[in-house]
Amino acid sequence: MLKRILAVFRARNKEFLRDRGTMAWNLVLPVVLVFGLAAVFGEGGRNQYTVGVVQETEAIDTSTHPFLETRYVRFVPVDDLDAGLLKVERHQLDLLVRFDGDERYWVNPDSPKGYFVEKALQQSDARSGGTIQKDEIS
Repeated sequence: MLKRILAVFRARNKEFLRDRGTMAWNLVLPVVLVFGLAAVFGEGGRNQYTVGVVQETEAIDTSTHPFLETRYVRFVPVDDLDAGLLKVERHQLDLLVRFDGDERYWVNPDSPKGYFVEKALQQSDARSGGTIQKDEIS
């Protein structure tokens, strides 16, 4: 009985090795799939959070507040407060901040990413001794 099973095993392996198409398909496809899925779903240094900074200029001055030096956060300038608030409501921005004298921020209460960015802002503000205020989105 064992000899028959071994004979069938050897015969099937020889068939597999002789059929180049099948062997290539079984060896190449998994490697191509791994690289393809890594390219599509790889995070590759992308920023995790997007924060709008209300200001007139295009360049963001990171010396304005320690929060602006936070890693993994992409800071984008927003010149119109109403447009920025609409983006926060629609989850296009995780947080909206203003550091020009009257320090305020806006966050969507339904956004999980906004929650974490808000906590990071509050901690960096506490370390700097500031008192940034939260405004409600209306």
